[in-house]
Amino acid sequence: MPPPIGQEYLGYRIRVHAYRGDNLFATVYIEHAEGAKIRFSEHLDWFVKATSRGWPDDDEAAANQLMEQAFHRARGAILLDGLHELNEAHVWVPQEPRYAERSDEYIRRVILMALDQVIRLDPGLGMVSFDDIGLSLIENIDPKRLDYMITRLERAGEVEYFSMGDRPGNRRFRATPRGLAAADKLRDESKAPGFLLEETVATVESTVGRHSPDLVAKLRELSLKVAEARELTHIEVGEIAQACDLLIQDFLDIDSLWEGVPEARPAKDKTKDRLAVILKHRLPSETERDLAEALLNYVFGWFGPLDKFVNKHRHPTDPAHSSRRHAKRLVTYTYLLLADLSELLGL
Repeated sequence: MPPPIGQEYLGYRIRVHAYRGDNLFATVYIEHAEGAKIRFSEHLDWFVKATSRGWPDDDEAAANQLMEQAFHRARGAILLDGLHELNEAHVWVPQEPRYAERSDEYIRRVILMALDQVIRLDPGLGMVSFDDIGLSLIENIDPKRLDYMITRLERAGEVEYFSMGDRPGNRRFRATPRGLAAADKLRDESKAPGFLLEETVATVESTVGRHSPDLVAKLRELSLKVAEARELTHIEVGEIAQACDLLIQDFLDIDSLWEGVPEARPAKDKTKDRLAVILKHRLPSETERDLAEALLNYVFGWFGPLDKFVNKHRHPTDPAHSSRRHAKRLVTYTYLLLADLSELLGL
């Protein structure tokens, strides 16, 4: 295996080690001067390595590339103040990258808030390598979209280059005073309803996507189907409801949710039983149990009408409008549900 990677970055010490076992994986250790310690691992399945584009045949070269990817992910998490979400995570490399759709304004906000984080962690001049590859990995944004927005921000006078030698993952630019003022404004605007919903989708995309890229891709396809449709029949909406139900079952089948759970998993279609078992063993504190009880009431209250809709197609009688609205609710509620459970269970 190649030698480990080690670097200081914005007050954090990052170390990456590669290992070979049932799969190729890199373990990342992150320590802060004040004592905080974070650990996560990046995994490359042997089949994915052999069949995916972009991974070298040589195991040592692939291990080095995997270490570099994990290293960039760690720096991206530091820039986005999201290390806590990576702690003890097992990130699996997907067969092929599937980038999430993000608005230009959302990407602009990600870049400016990350540059503002640089100033917060390095109150000097903020002249620290900006890791756009890391941002792409954490937010699941196409690197080309990030590069496009960086160019636009430079032309708008919100970022500026401070030295030569710019390259992906090591961008040599910083926020201008105008860019920092924009970041302050965006921080306030992020409380708006539209941004909150987009942030919820982004949470599901990044958090659930680390464990089940296929689940996230299917949910995104459902969203696109509803968004592009002007009309949906009751049969089509019933199919969407059934798909949402199956996606929730897939979510509750993620192995990480069952770590530390001594009981056997109930049948996959026993959604309520599965969730009850997970919550019972994953939430030890009294406060978390109270939250879990409230969440259970919410979830069970939501599954009942969903089951009725799937099985009996109970819906309003105006297929051109009401049925599409119902489909939109189903997909939106599924995003909200998965985001709530991911946060509560520390996925």
